[in-house]
Amino acid sequence: MIGKVVCPLVFQNVSFLLAAALLPPALVLLMVYKMDRLEREPLPLLLGLFFRGAVAMVPILVLELLADQFIDFFPWSRLAYLFLAYFVVPGFIEEGVKYRVLIRRCWREPNFNYRFDAVVYGVFVSLGFAAGAMLYVVVEELIPEASEGEHSNLGTLAFAAGFTVMLALDVALG
Repeated sequence: MIGKVVCPLVFQNVSFLLAAALLPPALVLLMVYKMDRLEREPLPLLLGLFFRGAVAMVPILVLELLADQFIDFFPWSRLAYLFLAYFVVPGFIEEGVKYRVLIRRCWREPNFNYRFDAVVYGVFVSLGFAAGAMLYVVVEELIPEASEGEHSNLGTLAFAAGFTVMLALDVALG
């Protein structure tokens, strides 16, 4: 009886948390899309960039994990460690992967014919990454069932894998 009462409440709260995580990037994307008045970019291209930015979370997480293991291996001074851990690793890895996604998809795009197009494309990739990061935070930190037990990262990794497969199929087939 208790399980039947708790499950809908948890599902409703999870739905609210996921919606709250995706609403700010969606509003900013809508605002940027409406600012592009001269020659609007094709919506499928922009949605593909958004999804590619969200999927970029996976290699970013792997690269940051490897980089964190590397800097933890050496004895650094406190200031050097903080500089590496909070400036170099996230800055270069996150921005480098987003730059790679942006250049690989947009550089030879025929619709890329104005300077503002680069801003629009960059915003869509970056906010896709931000939405993916917010989904990761919601699943990892705010959903209690995802962090229970000794294998707490398994639920988050399963969610990330399913989300990545869903977005990859959407981009490939869409």
